[in-house]
Amino acid sequence: MGTPFRVLILEDSPSDAELMLHALRTAGFDPTSDVVETESDFRDRLKKDPEIILADFTLPEFSALGAMQILRECALDIPVIIVSGSIGEERAVQIMQQGAADYLMKDTLVRLGQAVKQALEKSGYAREFARRTSSANLRNKACMNPGITTSHSRQRRSVHYFHFSRRHHPGIQPCCAANAGIHGG
Repeated sequence: MGTPFRVLILEDSPSDAELMLHALRTAGFDPTSDVVETESDFRDRLKKDPEIILADFTLPEFSALGAMQILRECALDIPVIIVSGSIGEERAVQIMQQGAADYLMKDTLVRLGQAVKQALEKSGYAREFARRTSSANLRNKACMNPGITTSHSRQRRSVHYFHFSRRHHPGIQPCCAANAGIHGG
């Protein structure tokens, strides 16, 4: 079994999304994925706390640049790798200036595993991933029981998880919970 991680794929072609997942599995990953096409679905799936986002540059109703703008607005540090059929050099530069971790052409997916590994290492998600894996049971219990809160203690090196729901915090958008100091589950 490969290295597990959560990936959010912004793609309007199911076959292209499957090719990305196949490339990740071939590279030794065991991805859990959600595939979305619209902004509302993208915002909704951010609640699942993806570790990386793979995004087609342009979709009929949304775009990779729009997705990166949402991540900035919500202060979410999730690496985005653009996987696109063809865009010009100017667009590629624009993508990198907007904060994309990498850019790949769909016909060079053999590089996707290495690009994901580098993006996770750069963003600090590799350490975070190891920490979350070791505390997965605690997190699952907290997320399954509304209102359960565990605390963080530096002496014990424990981790805190806060269950977040609109019922308790109706004015806070789920993807922006981090801005308010509330971490959703």
